[in-house]
Amino acid sequence: MGRCDVNGLLVKCLLLLSVNVLRVALVIVTFGAGQACAADTPRRIVSINVCTDQLLFKLADREQIAALSTLAAAPGYTIYADEVRASGLPLIRGSAEEVLLLKPDLVLASVWSRSATRQQIKARNIPVVELSPEENIASTKATIRRIAHLTGHEDRGEALPLLERIQPLLSDRIG
Repeated sequence: MGRCDVNGLLVKCLLLLSVNVLRVALVIVTFGAGQACAADTPRRIVSINVCTDQLLFKLADREQIAALSTLAAAPGYTIYADEVRASGLPLIRGSAEEVLLLKPDLVLASVWSRSATRQQIKARNIPVVELSPEENIASTKATIRRIAHLTGHEDRGEALPLLERIQPLLSDRIG
């Protein structure tokens, strides 16, 4: 894919993440067996979705990232593929077994990520943040801020580096 196709895919990814923001919650945080949300910042975060890969990669410290999905390093799926490959971060296909072996304290997924995978992870009392689709730029900003907060880097969410980079692409496609 050419650069234009990659940018188009990122726009589609963000638009897909924006489809349902007017629903009850932008982000559903699910904890297994009544586990309470810890005040500590997660130290081992795994992403199992290409959209959450991009958010995590840009908002978290490298030391916090236990793994990203293999699509995070695929040029046809993300504009950060070269950076991800150069980072040397572990890449996984996103099976429950792979995730559990990494002993994460937080997993980022999409509502489209395999339900069985998410359920197996939750059954081990590992928090799973399931991102719902977004509908507009405001909801996308809210999701970026939410992930920045979860990673302990609210300042990065306020800077919105992801949105600033793709907003010109979106303005052509969103009325």
